[in-house]
Amino acid sequence: MDKIKKTKKKTVVNCKKTIKELVKILAEYESEINRLQAMIDYDFLTGVYNRHGFSTEAEKFLKSLKNKKNKRNGMIIKDFLLIFIDLDNFKKINDVYGHQVGDKALKAYADVFKNSVRTLDIVGRWGGDEFIIGAINTKEKDAYQIINKIKKELAKIKVPGINENVKFGASFGYVSARNNHRVITNLGELVEMADEAMYQEKIKNKNSKSGVFKIKNIFNATIPKIFTKGEKNTL
Repeated sequence: MDKIKKTKKKTVVNCKKTIKELVKILAEYESEINRLQAMIDYDFLTGVYNRHGFSTEAEKFLKSLKNKKNKRNGMIIKDFLLIFIDLDNFKKINDVYGHQVGDKALKAYADVFKNSVRTLDIVGRWGGDEFIIGAINTKEKDAYQIINKIKKELAKIKVPGINENVKFGASFGYVSARNNHRVITNLGELVEMADEAMYQEKIKNKNSKSGVFKIKNIFNATIPKIFTKGEKNTL
């Protein structure tokens, strides 16, 4: 009997040891999976979502918007505001100061975008000098407030190696998923609409009389919005 008890005790000890080792291995695997997932979903330079990561998250919210019974982070998704951003004259920064300094400027821009919205909102680098924001349960009329906040913070950017007189700016275009009494749950369509609105704003900025690196204050004029045929611009 004693021999059997000793054998059982040894078996239990070995099992516990094996389980402990397996838990450690699983933790290491989980850490590696998270690291690889971050490489897939995040832009290594700026720390915000890359296009793939942003698209994945945005489509989850849009799916919840389409089906009111679905919840995200414990919330019923009622609206989704997409803001498309293009950095003004960023190529000039790279040309004058070099890409290494330009990378620091990109990071500074991304930090402003990320810190100007709520933690539940999503921010991504769409590519190059284009960024994108998804504001959850935010109405179109609130876009001005968000963009105004971003503009004020951009004016405070100081990047080592860049002349302090350089003004950092951007052009914005936005669209709500609840557009003209219909719900748009196709991310590609929303991006295309917001991009077009941003492009119109970019043209205004280029036609302004401000100097190199400066941009026109977009709040001296109405931010362009996409209107469907026959809809009256009441802005």
